[in-house]
Amino acid sequence: MELSTNYRQMVFDTLAHALTRDPNAQVRAKAAESLGKLGETTATPLLLEALTNTNPTVQHNVIQALGQLQDATAVPQLLQTLKHGTPDLRQTAATALGHIVSEATIPGLLQALQDEDPAVRGKVAQVLGALNAEAAIPALLNLLIDPDPAVEAHAIEAIGAIG
Repeated sequence: MELSTNYRQMVFDTLAHALTRDPNAQVRAKAAESLGKLGETTATPLLLEALTNTNPTVQHNVIQALGQLQDATAVPQLLQTLKHGTPDLRQTAATALGHIVSEATIPGLLQALQDEDPAVRGKVAQVLGALNAEAAIPALLNLLIDPDPAVEAHAIEAIGAIG
């Protein structure tokens, strides 16, 4: 059911207020999640600001919301999270980047194939496969000798998906 413009703006304003001002991290996390589902790219600046929140659940939901919004202006900060976040946040950032069409996405994901965490390398391989990123094939072939068998399996699946 589509909300009328007035209600949609009221919902957006309420969620934006909850994301930026509520003292409860659970409320902020749910507000981020809901902003992503609402699909308004005008939420991107608020979400990018909320990405600096220290609560991991808030950060996780913000990253997911940014991926749902598919706004290319979020790519630089998502790439920073892909490089410097916790392993869980790096995986979430890789998934989010897989939803955003941008010239910077593929090179950033290719760099992340060198991540120290095998779960991140595996997730990035999956995302590159889903993106059908032909440019990733040489790097994915290198993962076929990864010390982690799960990473090798993800690389094989990605190569198969790309063709």
